[in-house]
Amino acid sequence: MEREGGVALGGEKWMIGACGLICAECDIFRAAVDPELAREVADWLRRERDVEVALSDVRCEGCRGDRERHWSPDCWILRCCADERRLQSCSACQDFPCQALQEWAAAGPRYNDALERLKNMDITREKAWELVNEFTENPNLVRHMLAVEAAMRAYARKYGGDEELWGIVGLIHDFDYERNPDLSVEGHPVTGAKILRERGWPEEIVRAMLSHASDYTGVAQETVLERVLFAVDDLTGFLVAVALVRPSKSILDVKLKSVRKKWKDRAFAAAVNREHIEQATATLGVELGEHIQIVLDAMKGIAPQLGLAGE
Repeated sequence: MEREGGVALGGEKWMIGACGLICAECDIFRAAVDPELAREVADWLRRERDVEVALSDVRCEGCRGDRERHWSPDCWILRCCADERRLQSCSACQDFPCQALQEWAAAGPRYNDALERLKNMDITREKAWELVNEFTENPNLVRHMLAVEAAMRAYARKYGGDEELWGIVGLIHDFDYERNPDLSVEGHPVTGAKILRERGWPEEIVRAMLSHASDYTGVAQETVLERVLFAVDDLTGFLVAVALVRPSKSILDVKLKSVRKKWKDRAFAAAVNREHIEQATATLGVELGEHIQIVLDAMKGIAPQLGLAGE
């Protein structure tokens, strides 16, 4: 249900459903933090639809929240997009816009607006690469983002995630760092998040970017995607350091055994917070050795792009 005149939470229309509707304009979504509104919705349903609903049931966490707390858990779009195809949005589907979605959009102006919104949300790897090059000139920083992209794609395959989405998050996570190297509420990645929002990037990507610097942004890692980003970010830098001290300067020659040896040497790459990586790895339910191997193999797959294929 979505009545006329819905006001977005905090004045920002940021959470968008798989179908393109703006969750924050929905009274049921907002009712979770507004008891008075929940009563109004329940009264409206009783009066207009002859349906009795407990106040505790007037809530919805959106398409990416707890399905048991979704107002329409059996929504056909949600089943098709999220369950069957494991996509975050209809816009990511190869059949977009399908005939069924176009017929749904024809049912009313707000549904048509939702479809148009999805059309404008088509974020591709090409667009992400353009963003990186627009804001970043330092080749080492670009290579770092490429390394994180490769690691994110590897983990997406492991967990059955959307590989394009995960890869894009990894690729752009530090795009604003060169211009805003200060980690603060006024620097990276807050400034980058503002740029993404101004350009209409999906909130899921914005939030993931903010979560990889949770100490400064206050945005904790909640989804698997966000936890993976935090776990692989600094590890890629550590693996680069291991490769560069080898005679060949090639990551192709790096073995897990040598990484473990350097890991124990706290004087080596001392700036890398090993405890953070270990804690983040634990949240993924994998052993540190397996985690290192996954990221190492991913980086080996793009060694020439990282400048680590040997001299």
